[in-house]
Amino acid sequence: MHLGATDPKIMRRQQVECRIVKRIVRDALALGYAISVDNGGDDLAIEGSRDRDLILAELYETDTDVIILDGRGGGLPGGNILLVYGNDGYDAICDHHTSLEAFLAPIEADIAKWEAGR
Repeated sequence: MHLGATDPKIMRRQQVECRIVKRIVRDALALGYAISVDNGGDDLAIEGSRDRDLILAELYETDTDVIILDGRGGGLPGGNILLVYGNDGYDAICDHHTSLEAFLAPIEADIAKWEAGR
């Protein structure tokens, strides 16, 4: 994850986006998901990885990322999470498969708390 802004408002937004992305990756790996990352290239940037550092290194390289959660090995529901960067930060999770609603519920609840406390 590369952050390079110097404007305080942009820095704050990027910090929020990174916090959200790191939380998604941390929680997914803790539950046993394998993670793939599509950042708009011809091929997946990462495919089926459980390496946190490798995954995070590929995220936040473009304006959008798709995190693909594969839970087949642990009987978990799989699906995609679309992340869009550059808005207000708290809305980085732009869309997701409905199969991931239970997974994302605690993350989205925390995002709402973070936003309320800003």
